[in-house]
Amino acid sequence: MNLHKLYEIQGGLDYRIHEKFSLQAKDVLMERLLAFLVELGEAANDWRGFKFWSENKEAKETLLEEYVDGLHFILSIGNTLLEMDLISKVPLQLSALKQDNITEQFLLVYAATMHLHESIQYDGHVAYWYASLFETFLGLGELLGFLRDEIEAAYMEKNAENHNRQDNGY
Repeated sequence: MNLHKLYEIQGGLDYRIHEKFSLQAKDVLMERLLAFLVELGEAANDWRGFKFWSENKEAKETLLEEYVDGLHFILSIGNTLLEMDLISKVPLQLSALKQDNITEQFLLVYAATMHLHESIQYDGHVAYWYASLFETFLGLGELLGFLRDEIEAAYMEKNAENHNRQDNGY
C-alpha cells in the first residue's frame, strides 16, 4: 500500500470539499474523528461477528467498502493534523498492530481514536496516537482478511465515487 500516494489523493478530495463548502481543515477535525468512528461502527455492523444473539454471522459483502470509508477519514485526519502542525509528518511506514480476535481489535481501534482525541485536546503525543490509530486500523483490516493491495484498490474506487458524488451535489 503506497501511503504517500493515498495521502495525496485524499488531500485532493479534502481540498475540493473545503473549497466547495468554504471550510478550513482545522474547523472540521473533530467531525472527521466522529465520522471515522461512525464508519468503524458501520464496518463492525457489516462484520456481524459481535452479534452473539444472531444466527447469521456471515459478513456482508459491503464490509470492505465500509472499512475503506474509515481509511478515507484516517488519511484525512492525518492530512489535517499535518496542516495544523500537530504532527511534523504523516507516517508512511506502518506495521499492523493486532489483537487475538476481531472484537478486541475493533475495541482497540475505538480506544486509539479516543486517545488521539484526548491528545489533540491536551497537546500531548498526537503523532504517537495517530500512528497507533492507523496501525490498529491496519491490524483490523488484516484480521478481517483484507490484503493491503485489495484495500488500496477499493480505496481508489471509493475515492472516484466520492469525487462523482461531489460532482452531483451529494
